[in-house]
Amino acid sequence: MKTHFYSLAAKFVSVRAKYFSDRNFLIICAILVGLVSGLASVLLKLTVHYIQKQLRIVLQDNSYAFLFYLFPLIGILLTVLFVQKIRKENSEEELVISCIPFPDVREIFRPIILIRIL
Repeated sequence: MKTHFYSLAAKFVSVRAKYFSDRNFLIICAILVGLVSGLASVLLKLTVHYIQKQLRIVLQDNSYAFLFYLFPLIGILLTVLFVQKIRKENSEEELVISCIPFPDVREIFRPIILIRIL
């Protein structure tokens, strides 16, 4: 499995070096990251509005209006519990930068730097 990944990565690096300069590749990556993050934000916004609309339909009676304050507090509490109890990682290690050299590609000496946010 690991060698398959390295062979695919080596092919990608060689094709990228052949057809794209470093500057153009960085611009393409920036555009892709912008598009994906924009779509993710729109999806998050639509999901929040859908949940709000469903709650307003279910909780039409004003006697349950306190739940609009309770649900965000429950969400914050669940997030804090998740970070403290389940992740159990050091906050200084939030950004892991790993350098993966590709030994199959000898004409390209530069390693690819992958940035992964945990």
